[in-house]
Amino acid sequence: MIAESFHFFNGVVSLILMAGVMLMFYLSGLNRSRMWTIIVTPLASIIGSGFLVVAPLLYQNFGPFHLLAIVVLNAVALAVGWVMRTNIKHFEPILVNGNKNGPTLILLERVAKLILGLSFIVSVAFYLTLLSSFSLEALGVRSPAAIRIMTTVLLLFIGTYGYTRGLHGMEALEKIAVNVKLSIIAGLLLALGLSAVYLMANGGGANLTMNHRLDLQSLQVFGGMLLVVQGFETARYLGRDYSPEERAKGQFIAQLIAAGVYVLFVPLAAPLALDLSRAADETAIISIVGRAAVGLATTLSFAAIFSQFGAAVADTVGTGGIIEEETRGWIRRRVGYLIVTSLAVLLLWTRDVFSVLTIASRAFALFYCLQSIIAFVLVIESPGMRYRRIRLILFPIMAALLLLIALFAFPAHYEFIQGWSDFVERGRATGRTVTAVTIF
Repeated sequence: MIAESFHFFNGVVSLILMAGVMLMFYLSGLNRSRMWTIIVTPLASIIGSGFLVVAPLLYQNFGPFHLLAIVVLNAVALAVGWVMRTNIKHFEPILVNGNKNGPTLILLERVAKLILGLSFIVSVAFYLTLLSSFSLEALGVRSPAAIRIMTTVLLLFIGTYGYTRGLHGMEALEKIAVNVKLSIIAGLLLALGLSAVYLMANGGGANLTMNHRLDLQSLQVFGGMLLVVQGFETARYLGRDYSPEERAKGQFIAQLIAAGVYVLFVPLAAPLALDLSRAADETAIISIVGRAAVGLATTLSFAAIFSQFGAAVADTVGTGGIIEEETRGWIRRRVGYLIVTSLAVLLLWTRDVFSVLTIASRAFALFYCLQSIIAFVLVIESPGMRYRRIRLILFPIMAALLLLIALFAFPAHYEFIQGWSDFVERGRATGRTVTAVTIF
């Protein structure tokens, strides 16, 4: 489909851009700036495990309307982000000073934080299980015990590192993960863009019109895809190190960067999506982008590894912040990191992480629903708030939509979970050793 010479040229050009972007991060003042330090936590969480699964799922479920779908998805995420920024700026003072509805709002916030904290623990275990599975598979190791052992080592490393180095040490880990990931994504987008132009000029490319289906399940999967672009709520729990205004701005910038990546990535990869029969297969998107340039599949695999690690660290940071805030500093954030990773280890060895992933995904939507209710009450009580009329209309709509997502949506990993369950049953029936399958 793409000439070998162009395939090689495209790979070289994309690798040069990756190296250039990486140098930009470390040679410019960006990597040392205070705002970039704030941005990396929500950004690491947003561009996590869902980055590589969202494109095949959109192609399979929405065909030629994949671009519209990803734009709408990010618009909804930005609306939820507006909810969170409202609470960062207007609810945190109530936690200190209170008001007439303070006790009720604080109770809602405590329930929301409990839901979010438990979901974060599942997410951290999930991300690192995927990382371990993928890494060991590359080495030819297919043992479930080895996957759990490697995941446990990673969890203990993150918890111990966070305890000894604190928030800013964890942010340093996130910066490494985000910088590498964004550098690879920059080269990826360039390679996909050049290949799209090549295919248009030579009359090639996939025809997604024949592959799409739109039904109730498609809409349920679409609702669950909101959890692909979640993670921006971590900015709410970065604590007193950063002002509410700084955290709100950092969260918004992180969402804009992630939205730009998703909106560019999904349509640019579409011309290469020839086989959509396994939209949730772990190799689906890697095999798709591998057609664009030499070496791109390998570099994308590295991006996937750093995505999982960065997202796990970011969610650990968020949960540590929740613990510190909820205990009013009695349990320090550093100790919170140890608690989070220890509970993730316990979950890893006592339950199948994938079996509770669906519950955790729905819980994230419920958390956002409660946050929307809190934000709506705050808007009612604040006659002078900017864009008050828009918020009065939007926030209750978001609360209702998020409740529907929590009740009825399929998580973005739903098809993978179903396929994993079937795979496990086949393994039991044949007596073969079953290993976790990776999806990024």
